[in-house]
Amino acid sequence: MERERDQAATGFLKEQRRSSTNLVPMLMIPSKKSTTKRKLYSLQAKSKIAEIEFPKPHTWRYCGSCYGWLATVDESFNITLSNPFKNLSIHLPQFDSMAYDSGHYTYKILKVVLSDDPLSHPNNFVVVVIYSVYGRLAFYRPCQENWIYMDVDEDQSLFLDILFHKGLVYAIGHYNNLVWFDVNGVEGDECSKPPKLNTLVPIILRRENHSFRVYLVKSSMGNLYSIHKHLDFEEVGERSVHWTKKFTVFKLILDDENGKLLEKKEVESIDGDIVFVGDNRTLAVSALDFPEGQPNSIYFTDDFIDRDTYELLGPRDIGIFHLKDGSLDKYYQFKSSHKDLSPYIWISPSKERSSTNLVPMLMIPSKKSATKRKLYSLQAKSKIAEIEFPKPHTWRYCGSCYGWLATVDESFNITLSNPFENLSIHLPQFDSMAYDGGHYTYKILKVVLSDDPLLHPNNFVVVVIYSVYGRLAFYRPCQENWIYMDVDEDQSLFLDILFHKGLIYAIGHHNNLVSFDVNGVEDDESSKPPKLNTLVPTILSLENYSHRAYLFRSSMGNLFSIHKHLKFEEVGERSVHSTKKFTIFKLILDDKNSRLLEKKEVQSIDGDIVFVGDNRTLAVSALDFPEGQPNSIYFTDDFIDRNTYEPFGPRDIGIFHLKDGSLEQYYQFKSSHKDLPPYIWISPSKEYN
Repeated sequence: MERERDQAATGFLKEQRRSSTNLVPMLMIPSKKSTTKRKLYSLQAKSKIAEIEFPKPHTWRYCGSCYGWLATVDESFNITLSNPFKNLSIHLPQFDSMAYDSGHYTYKILKVVLSDDPLSHPNNFVVVVIYSVYGRLAFYRPCQENWIYMDVDEDQSLFLDILFHKGLVYAIGHYNNLVWFDVNGVEGDECSKPPKLNTLVPIILRRENHSFRVYLVKSSMGNLYSIHKHLDFEEVGERSVHWTKKFTVFKLILDDENGKLLEKKEVESIDGDIVFVGDNRTLAVSALDFPEGQPNSIYFTDDFIDRDTYELLGPRDIGIFHLKDGSLDKYYQFKSSHKDLSPYIWISPSKERSSTNLVPMLMIPSKKSATKRKLYSLQAKSKIAEIEFPKPHTWRYCGSCYGWLATVDESFNITLSNPFENLSIHLPQFDSMAYDGGHYTYKILKVVLSDDPLLHPNNFVVVVIYSVYGRLAFYRPCQENWIYMDVDEDQSLFLDILFHKGLIYAIGHHNNLVSFDVNGVEDDESSKPPKLNTLVPTILSLENYSHRAYLFRSSMGNLFSIHKHLKFEEVGERSVHSTKKFTIFKLILDDKNSRLLEKKEVQSIDGDIVFVGDNRTLAVSALDFPEGQPNSIYFTDDFIDRNTYEPFGPRDIGIFHLKDGSLEQYYQFKSSHKDLPPYIWISPSKEYN
């Protein structure tokens, strides 16, 4: 039975790490109220989960969306790649003027497609552009000073989409014409000849061979497909309005040796995938990774324009096409007020920049055994495994980071234990705190790690919040002993720790916020502790007090503080607490000196789901936890009375929804657990195998 449980746990952990080529994209929607903001709509959560703010007014139209990068073009034909998730921009060389093309300048660059994420491959990515009314091709690589424009015949143009596949670039056009070319042998100098275009399917100018939009996609199983959009038109006033009628799909079978097309056949399946088409890089997501979607379906945005006039007809033509029965469905209700706004577009960060955290599991004590605890999965909504410890477990865990649990014994020896790897790290003995009353496991309030010791065995930092006064100490493997921070009376009562950009941040009961740097501290015992820099001072007022405060970094890289507010009621001779609400503040720091520039209360945490308690506070993207609700806080019971250190039992657990301030349960607390150790979140590091 134990072996079966171990296998179940291993299987679940592997399932959490199952990697797909693409994440489920979000729909980016323009705003009528602001030219610098756009909203992100999650298909998994079926709601708007976040708002992106751009430093400058956003362009009228985005002509590409790949790996989280959005492509724009200005009136001088300068193309820029912008990454709103990382707040980065890449300015590409100026494109040759195309004044001979009529219409809005943003439609003279029809589509921009990247071979790779520039963050992952900064010197080795390719940008291919489809430009002008004639649908021609050009490409750029970081080794080039300028764009290289492809020589095309009249029957080698009107291109609509690009696919990178096995080192080659494929392009498909209006009349199903299909070509490929190789940029790898092209020199970076300006006089270089463009590579040869190799025709796989020539243009055949027949009505039945025409598609209004065509896309190329590689399925999750590695097969290639072309997808063809067919439209209907009707006259509405003085405008000809289009609607998607259907899609047809063809499987393309290529010769692995020479890239030639061996077979093209119409099919009614795309390997069970869900495909996303529009002005974005066409991408397929496995139905395993998007269970809310329908297998063999196409999610489309409105990317059609009249090539003669470049007239935008509004992004109203959006929906889902089901290959199984040819039916059409809606995934988002188009707003009529958006008909003159810029088109909707799919956007998704690359897989390498999804959540840095896995969805944690709830570790639950057992009344029957002192050596066993159970793991409860929020995704499976059931207990999935049982962890057995070699020794009876401590009464309370004072930390949970990257799969490591922190415990303290009666002699104040702190130990880090990893139940997934059956490993332990014994840290130096902590100075006795006999002057603090109460149970010894509450004298070490919280332990937070900078990194996973398995991955960085000689380069991690342990920060501890200790004593009734909430003071700070830290340890690194190069030290023999703990280094205790010198704090003033108004620099204490700390509750949580965050490691961010090489600095350590700590937040306290009265919203006091400090930072310090351990990197320059020597490892000998006589070393002075680093200076505490006050970002927000302690203000001893009731309205400034939080029963618990937490710091975290969102999946988009923004910093937030979360403040828990409790209510109390008398039950017999005990004062029992329960969570009343949470308040959230966004913290904007100066990148140069890490000073706090702004602290503002917000109603969104970038659409993330945040897990708080005795664990390292962590945020998980709603993309990686579709079962959860965006902008919600999952909390365990981590409150104690500082004067008595008396725990009240882990009954105060639940979910707080920022959207409407409501509370609900994710796990039914058992009354038999009221005198047992608290529940705690646990999650192995992302790299755990």
